[in-house]
Amino acid sequence: MGKNPYGYNVKGEIAVFLFFGLVNVLGGVYLQTQFIRVMDIIAAVVIGLLCTCVLMINNMRDFDTDTRAGKNTLATTLGKESMSHLYRFMLLGAYFLLITFVTLRQNFYLLSLLVLISPIAKHLKMVRHYSDENIPSKALAPELAKIVLITLATSILMSVSILIFNYKKLI
Repeated sequence: MGKNPYGYNVKGEIAVFLFFGLVNVLGGVYLQTQFIRVMDIIAAVVIGLLCTCVLMINNMRDFDTDTRAGKNTLATTLGKESMSHLYRFMLLGAYFLLITFVTLRQNFYLLSLLVLISPIAKHLKMVRHYSDENIPSKALAPELAKIVLITLATSILMSVSILIFNYKKLI
């Protein structure tokens, strides 16, 4: 925990984006190839945004208890509505960048990610209900599990699609 844990001073989302996205993905790419391309940066940002969404939905779920405990998270700082808007922007931004990645790489195997449209739409609808205060914060618990699975599925589909694309180029 230390004297100033990230969870108490609004730096958690920044740390997750940097370390789970940029450092993790770009570090792995650089170790394997000894260079980093723009496409690698786009992929790293996609993963970073999705991992950050996991933390954000967790903090939205804990909003009421964190507020009572005086915990200074991004959610408690921004409030329910602004946090919900930021969350939706980041989640949709990740998939916009993914479409950009597909287009620039012309790796149409990544279109397999279209299977996630329905779960993402349902998930965003629940987050909207939270923002409108139609559901309590604790009702986001199942949404935390969903965004974890959406992030995992996106990561696996991205990896498999990139492997197939690169393998086909070698043949």
